[in-house]
This record gives sequence, C-alpha cells and structure tokens, in this order.
Amino acid sequence: MTAVAEPQDQTPVMARSWTPQARAERFEAAQRERHELADRIGRTLAAELNDRQVEGGGWHHQVAPVNFVSVLLEHPSGMSLSLVHEGSYRKGAADRRLTVRGGYPSEYCGWRAEPMTVGIDTSATSKARQIIRRLLPSYQRTFVAARTMQQRVQ
Repeated sequence: MTAVAEPQDQTPVMARSWTPQARAERFEAAQRERHELADRIGRTLAAELNDRQVEGGGWHHQVAPVNFVSVLLEHPSGMSLSLVHEGSYRKGAADRRLTVRGGYPSEYCGWRAEPMTVGIDTSATSKARQIIRRLLPSYQRTFVAARTMQQRVQ
C-alpha cells in the first residue's frame, strides 16, 4: 500500500507569521513573559526586604494583571510600595526602569514621598538597597502623617 502525501501548506512563512492568530500568540507570550518578570521581581524584592527586616519583615507581593510590569509590595502595617514600568515608549536603558511609589490611604491628600526609579535588570539586593536609602526615609515620615490624619478623621 502506498502512502499518500498530504498537501503541504504553500503559504510563505512570512505571511503566516502576521496572521491574526500568530499576532495573538505573540501578544500572549509577551504578556506571560512580563507577568513572570513581575512575579520574579516582586518575590525576590519582598524576600530581600524581609531579610533586611524592613519594618520588621512581613512583606509580600502581588502582580497586577496588566499588559506591563506592575508589582505591589504590601506590609501588614498598611505600608505599600508599587513598582510600575511606565516608560515603554522610552528607548535604550531608560526603557528598562521601574517607577517606585509609596502607597497612602485613599483619603490622604497631603505631602507624599517623591517617586524614584530602579533598573528592571538590577539585582533584588540593589533594588532593595536603593529603595531603603532613597525612598523609605521620606515615605515612612509621610505615611505616619497620613495614618495620623486618617485616625483623626475617623
């Protein structure tokens, strides 16, 4: 018995790579990659803050389900740090930065700590060291003021 060869798809590879299905697959793969990167950054940075006993430890992370890198580090005291990739339009090394901001109660409208940036590709140790040195001192002061104001309102 002779095997019958099935007809080969004659569409050129380049044409197939830009079909809606191929674009959707590339988009989903890129989204998965960003989510995994955000999870890795959040997990290692929370572990680093806990190892350094920042605010006594207890930090954990959440990854936002968005199309860019977004991580929220939370502490049992109510403090939180968000790390967001805001510069996807930038070129070169500027495109590989995360903006770090402190979180405040929603009712608070006073002074806030100035946000800072850290490199996406830097180690968790380096990120933690930069955050502890550059952001936490002013964030802790303004967070205490926010909590005091919140308690007065309640």
